[in-house]
Amino acid sequence: MQVALISQAELEQLIESIWSTMLGLAVNPAGGQPADAHPGGWAACVHITGGFNGTVMLISTERFARRATAAVLGKEEGSLPPAEIDDALGELCNIIAGGVKSLLPGLSSLSLPTITRGCGSAMRIPRSQQLAGWQFQCDEEPLEIRILAAAPAEWELSASTAG
Repeated sequence: MQVALISQAELEQLIESIWSTMLGLAVNPAGGQPADAHPGGWAACVHITGGFNGTVMLISTERFARRATAAVLGKEEGSLPPAEIDDALGELCNIIAGGVKSLLPGLSSLSLPTITRGCGSAMRIPRSQQLAGWQFQCDEEPLEIRILAAAPAEWELSASTAG
């Protein structure tokens, strides 16, 4: 038996709400295949454990990471130390994971965020499988949200795109 977790429409609504509320930026779904890597990119991940065991990943370019941090902290992009960008991108991923968690069955907990710099989507989570990846654009910068599951194979994401 396969269990539908969340739909593309639910995730798009979640991301649009977070971006407008937290960043004051517009974000749009982008078609096409996920990029193999975002050169110089940053990635954040938050693990979910409990009723669902998996990971939410946010992959972005460095330019977007700086822009998002500047929006959150009210600072100039050029004045941001890497630690502040790590914190802001991690918090953004944590908020996304919290929204995803609220759509999943059962009780679950979130881990603290993990951040990688300079390797973009090269971050790997052992013993997991990607359930879905969604592409977005914000200020002409590519973003990707991935949901991975620590198997069992009966988990899948709904293919529905209807709102």
